[in-house]
Amino acid sequence: MQARNNKIRRYVKALVGSLAKAKTRKEAKAQMSNFFALVKRRGDTKFLQACLVGVQNEYKAKGKKVVEMVSAAPLSLTTQKKALSILKPKGFGAITVRVNPQLLGGIAIFLGNEYLMDGTLREKLYRMFL
Repeated sequence: MQARNNKIRRYVKALVGSLAKAKTRKEAKAQMSNFFALVKRRGDTKFLQACLVGVQNEYKAKGKKVVEMVSAAPLSLTTQKKALSILKPKGFGAITVRVNPQLLGGIAIFLGNEYLMDGTLREKLYRMFL
């Protein structure tokens, strides 16, 4: 168990360090591709989820906020880029995207357990009938 945790910590440290050096989104994307290729080549894909959670925790520890965007359908890359460009100057370091078909339509944006914005059709219908 200790060896597994050490390996995950090394991966997290390497990924956070390489992403910090990336000056553009294109460079960061290349760093992520290289990271995934390395993990796959070493046969450590079972650690990927733990590594990504570790990276999120590192961002939180460094004072960068992680935003979660929840939508009824998968968000396009253009929408994700636009959201990141709006939120990054406000101190948000990363965005995670999740699909929840129960929302019916629209997007909800969370910071931790708190809503930053709820633009979902479900919420609008709820407000209409309150």
